[in-house]
Amino acid sequence: MGKLKGETTMTEQAYRYGKDTWTAAEARGHCKSHKGSFEAAARSMGMYEVWLKSDGIFKPKLMIADDILRWFKTNTDDNGNVMEEIVLFKDAEIQKDAEGFLWTMSDYSVDRDFERIDPDGWDLKEYRKNPIVLWQHRADLPAIGLAQNVKVKDGKLISRIMIDDGDYDQLAVTVRNRVEKGIIKSGSVGFRSQKVELVEDQKKPEKLIHRKQTLVEFSIVNLPSNINATVDLGKGVRNVEEDKSVYDTLARLNERLDDLLRNQKQKSNYIEELLDFDREANGKDKRLETLLTGETDEGNQDS
Repeated sequence: MGKLKGETTMTEQAYRYGKDTWTAAEARGHCKSHKGSFEAAARSMGMYEVWLKSDGIFKPKLMIADDILRWFKTNTDDNGNVMEEIVLFKDAEIQKDAEGFLWTMSDYSVDRDFERIDPDGWDLKEYRKNPIVLWQHRADLPAIGLAQNVKVKDGKLISRIMIDDGDYDQLAVTVRNRVEKGIIKSGSVGFRSQKVELVEDQKKPEKLIHRKQTLVEFSIVNLPSNINATVDLGKGVRNVEEDKSVYDTLARLNERLDDLLRNQKQKSNYIEELLDFDREANGKDKRLETLLTGETDEGNQDS
């Protein structure tokens, strides 16, 4: 990927959108016109992250749905076998009950990019050997939980997720608390597609069916790739559209967390702060902005 010229702040992320020669002003303007964040810009343009293998390692790439379809047409043989390696991510839904968190990882419904996943095509052997749950697809952080009893039932790929609640793991406890309260409501399942069916019938809603796929990883995430995803926490269904401002804030907080982890400064003290928010401001806006910018108002500092 390219490097944004003349900028080292959060707007540098705009180069991932495909504009590797943007100036800082151009990137800042683009983010401003898309609700202030690169994540919002990507979602509004219908862009999704995939991992493509290059030089023996998987590298992330943003693609629109049409480009993903073209990629499969180019890299699939006459029998539907995928000749190059690709990992895709789909949204997961959570339902909380007395035993923990029951996640629906996948079903046969048509998703936001006009794809279906055949429930009978799941290969779970690889994942079951090490069924860890990650935070934000961050393999460089310790796993925050385990996926238990991963299986296909009634046409759905499901699993009971156990999130660590030990005092020694502040990040896991924080995420668990946010999931229990319904603040964090999204999951993301990553899979390696191995055989597909390209649908040419224009009357059908789907354009691509994944017929054989290997489950690679599962993460709990702040931002679902599908902004209209809904989650059932046993308290009624909410639409994520209602919480766009919260999700845009989370995108910035997650970037700030990346900076803190990269610099290894005050890591343990900041993790709780970075995720400690709710839908009501309650005077937290200035504190969150301080975390994001590193700037403080000395006149208002607590003694």
